[in-house]
Formats: sequence, C-alpha cells, structure tokens
Amino acid sequence: MVRRGIGSDSTCRLCGHDLEELLHVLRDCPVARDIEWPCHFGMLAWRLWKNRNNFVFQDITWSTEEIIKVSYSWVHLDIDGLVKIEDDFAVVGGLVQHCNGKWIFDFYKYLGCCSVLESKLWSILDGLNLALDRGFQCILIQMDSREAIKSI
Repeated sequence: MVRRGIGSDSTCRLCGHDLEELLHVLRDCPVARDIEWPCHFGMLAWRLWKNRNNFVFQDITWSTEEIIKVSYSWVHLDIDGLVKIEDDFAVVGGLVQHCNGKWIFDFYKYLGCCSVLESKLWSILDGLNLALDRGFQCILIQMDSREAIKSI
C-alpha cells in the first residue's frame, strides 16, 4: 500500500509482519494461513482483502472463523436447458451443490414451447426458488448464457 501512496508504514497491521504485500495478505498472514484455499478461492481472497481494508480504514477486523463461515455458506446452482423449437419442447434443470462439490439436490422441469432465453430464465427462477425454499441464502449461479445474466 505504501508503494501506491497510501500510508507510510509497510507493516501488516493485523500481524505485525514487516512487509505487507499481496502474497502476505492472501497467503502468509496468520489470518490467511488458517483457510482451506481449494474451496472458493476468489471469495476467500475477497473476504481477506475486505478484512484488511476494514481494519486499516475502520479499525474493524473479522476472525478467521467469520471469514470462512461466510465464504463456505455459499452453494452453487448449476443450470442448463434444452430447447427444440420445431418440436415445441423445452426442459430445464440443474443441481445445487456445496462449495466442496457435494451434491445437495437436483431438479428438472418440462416447459413446453419457449425460446432459449426464456428457458434459461426459467431455470434461474426455479433453481433460486428451490434453493431459497431449502434455506440457502447465498447462491452462486453458474450457467452458459451471458444473455440471460444480462437480462436479469
């Protein structure tokens, strides 16, 4: 941060290490070392960075347990659909899994006649409703339709 003109002390304020650089914040700081990285690397990295900024700018810090709990509370909603316009046939389906890949539940639905975009939007709606009904509040949607994502 000193190299970027923010502050004059390069010491990590969380652990006292003499040089606070990116690798230290994301890997070497004691807060970062307690985290299992294979699951949600990006989300954990963001939470660690936010934790560091909260501490520097607001004097607030999260424990390792708080960082991990929030990061591991997310589930993945993987969805897709199939549309055969000439046959008036469309189905959607998906699965919800824990961040470690463990299956939680799956679903499918026959839609009848609709467009590809409509099928993608139905799969998002149905998947989110089912996940919310089961008590999941942090849901990461994974799909192959940029158009559907933009239309939301």
